[in-house]
Amino acid sequence: MPPYNTYKELILFQECTGLSNLEIIDIATRETAEVIAADAYTGTLDAGKAADFIILKADPLQDLKNLKGPEGVVAAGRYYDKPQYKEIKGVDD
Repeated sequence: MPPYNTYKELILFQECTGLSNLEIIDIATRETAEVIAADAYTGTLDAGKAADFIILKADPLQDLKNLKGPEGVVAAGRYYDKPQYKEIKGVDD
């Protein structure tokens, strides 16, 4: 599954567990970084960490489907708008 289709996995995980949207997003970001011992530099938006994040049209806390098709991506300190990140290998709306 392409990495930008992860939102589908999060929705399925929520359906199976009944966790809240906030809990699902926390598991996908902060907790995953902790599990892979990467939390010193990623997983949360804190000073000194890589600020990789997506810019969305709507609030994923209201509906995880809002994670689909971000308007932009910030990765390694560089902003990619939708036409740019669509060229990144594996990106699929």
